[in-house]
Amino acid sequence: MADTYALGLLAEAPGLGIPVVILPFVNSAFATRAPFRRSVESLRAEGIPV
Repeated sequence: MADTYALGLLAEAPGLGIPVVILPFVNSAFATRAPFRRSVESLRAEGIPV
């Protein structure tokens, strides 16, 4: 589920074979949270450079 059309396209792109690179920009407090780290690892597991 995506909140915007742009996020929807990004969510679908890897499944369509469209190259995607993710560059998160978060503060250090958010970056230390387990849900954020799990999300980054999930993206990497799908072959998306983060």
